[in-house]
Amino acid sequence: MVDEPTVEFRWDGFEPSDPDADEALYRLKQEGADAAIPAGPAHGIAVVPIILGAVAVVALAKAVKSFLDDMKPGMVIDAREEQIKITKDKTLGRGTVLFIDKDGSTRLENPNSEKLTELIKSAVSGLK
Repeated sequence: MVDEPTVEFRWDGFEPSDPDADEALYRLKQEGADAAIPAGPAHGIAVVPIILGAVAVVALAKAVKSFLDDMKPGMVIDAREEQIKITKDKTLGRGTVLFIDKDGSTRLENPNSEKLTELIKSAVSGLK
């Protein structure tokens, strides 16, 4: 079996104290991700959660797809930087992914897990 490439990611678009952030982190860890929500400032300010981590591409696709299937918002997956950026986006319908390739081209998809894996792999292939 070929080792899956590991990809670094940032998942944001959450509201302060958003339970979706904890749910996304849980699903990522279920897939074996090394991920966490870094602690924010402790000044009584509402902190907007961001998940940072690294995981195999297939595992990332499974976690995102699982989240997409169960939650209301869609996702933007932006692969223009070395670190893939995933953003929860309420303007996109359930199960919808706006995928931004490293060249800036976009496409709207309602992918199954395999298609999502393909999209992320194709984005990662040119990175690093």
